[in-house]
Amino acid sequence: MRARRTAKTRRGLALITILLFSSLLLVLTLAVVRAASVQAEGAVQHVRRLAAQYAAEAGLSQALSAFRTTPGWTAGFPTGQSTHYGEGSYRIVFNHGAAPQAGESVNNLTGAAPIPGPKGPVPAGSAYLVVSGQSGMTVRCLEVVVSQRLADGISSPLMADGPLDFHGDMDVSALSSRDGTTEPVRVHSNFLGAAGSPTVSWSPEAGSDSLRVAGNVTASDPRPAAAVFALGAATTPRFSAQNVLTPPDIDVAGEVAAHSGSPVTYTAGQTTLGPGTFKIGSNSSYGGNLVLKPGTTLYVDGNFTVTGSLSGQGSIYVNGDVQVNGATEVHSDDKLALAAQGNVTLKGFNGSKWLNDLPGAAPVLHQIDQITTELDNQLADPEGTPPTLPTSWLNMPSTPGFPPPPKKYGQWGTFDSLLQQLGGDHHSDGSSPRVFFHDMPDDRIGKLIEIANAAPASSEKSFVLQRLGDMKKFLGWNSPGVVGTPQDRRDWFIDHPGLERAGAADGLVDYIGDRPAKKEAALRALRNLMASWNVDSLGHAQFEGLVYAHGTIHAKDEIIVRGALIAAGRGSDSRIQLDRGSRVVFIRDFFNNGSNSVPLTGVLGIRHWAWL
Repeated sequence: MRARRTAKTRRGLALITILLFSSLLLVLTLAVVRAASVQAEGAVQHVRRLAAQYAAEAGLSQALSAFRTTPGWTAGFPTGQSTHYGEGSYRIVFNHGAAPQAGESVNNLTGAAPIPGPKGPVPAGSAYLVVSGQSGMTVRCLEVVVSQRLADGISSPLMADGPLDFHGDMDVSALSSRDGTTEPVRVHSNFLGAAGSPTVSWSPEAGSDSLRVAGNVTASDPRPAAAVFALGAATTPRFSAQNVLTPPDIDVAGEVAAHSGSPVTYTAGQTTLGPGTFKIGSNSSYGGNLVLKPGTTLYVDGNFTVTGSLSGQGSIYVNGDVQVNGATEVHSDDKLALAAQGNVTLKGFNGSKWLNDLPGAAPVLHQIDQITTELDNQLADPEGTPPTLPTSWLNMPSTPGFPPPPKKYGQWGTFDSLLQQLGGDHHSDGSSPRVFFHDMPDDRIGKLIEIANAAPASSEKSFVLQRLGDMKKFLGWNSPGVVGTPQDRRDWFIDHPGLERAGAADGLVDYIGDRPAKKEAALRALRNLMASWNVDSLGHAQFEGLVYAHGTIHAKDEIIVRGALIAAGRGSDSRIQLDRGSRVVFIRDFFNNGSNSVPLTGVLGIRHWAWL
């Protein structure tokens, strides 16, 4: 009996144990199932977040593609756009004139000034995008600031992957801005050298020729300096085995192939383009002036030749060679970006020699040289004039509305007298006292115009007369055509200095005397402008901005470049050659990624990226 009860008890205990173990196993199984369910749900959420993220990035890619073909694109995707495989969708809503709201995008890529955005002003040449990507119920928002990629980071006026070849009288210098202070400069070659050939060379063409570089000439060539540099007696510091300076990597051929645009119809004398995108599908040659308005991009699928001026603010991409030649003025009122897949040739002519050969011109040119030299001396030390000079502010009669300042700063009469003799007409009534060159007639520029007018018709004559006419305007009394008082116009000019501004010289002279707070800026601007705007550089063709080529850049016959020349991408074939009186002035402000930077319109870059 006891044995049967013991066996029964044992079976009961075993059953209880089995039930307890089953319960525990069930609990563990449920826990595992629950954990697996949670993990699966997390995995699904992760997948959806990734899908939403990828959808937003797909929307950004579509927006960038639309901007490349239509910079003013604002259609967006307000109702949503499915991704290629239908795993998600993206949405972009643009603001169309009302006060921008949170989540709205703003396109200012073609604008010339900042405009309002949901989080503050959107700079000119930029777009603020909010792209929302969705997968299922999961949404991710991407905030992006897109801008035309600027030619920022360029630190040298001359940078080449190949050799640098200089011939004749040469000058390379730098300014912080058009009207700024002088700065040291670096001229550089990335070429690693070729046996028996220097990487950087200069040779004179006349006994008076010299090479002047306001800084250092450097090269990445590891050979001894004597093998790298052949600069004659030039005193410019030279250094070899320097680090490679990385130039911009611009896919010119790709940019031309990727873009369409309106056709270009040339007109006689001058053609103005823009704003917008234009396309020439073959080799093109034009014998007039070409003007690009701000926000203009021109694509040329072939070679491009211009016998006239290039001006404006925009970009030109040429899938071939570029030639700008003849008796032409290559200048820009603002700044231009010229990029070529092949070679670029800029050619001027010796206008000073052409004038010197005209009967009666040599004495007048000598007088102009005297005046501009004295004007530069006065600008260099405007407070150093002796107190006995009748034109000192302290000794001049009081002028209504312009009381004498406490210092002699601003020798108004001295400057006016020199400008009057040079060609200005501010005091043509003779009220400016004669301080220098008492026997020299006024308006020496006007006399040159008279002499040039008597010469036979030619392209050289037309060019010189245009330049002399511009110099007369530069020296004249009339301030720029800005609505307001004369002081308003001068205020505008000091913020917009330029060689082509009418009345520039006299407006700045008035600043020196009338506005002590801005006298230093006025002095710098006038001195910098006069250094380039004189009869010695009359024949100089001019270009302001960036010249970029994968091949060779060749500037010759008195070319002035204010900006930078970059030859990159083809090793020894990406060389820079400067001949016969070429000058390069690096303007650092053009390459600082600011509002004054040279735009490479059409090449988009992302400046800001954040997930909201």
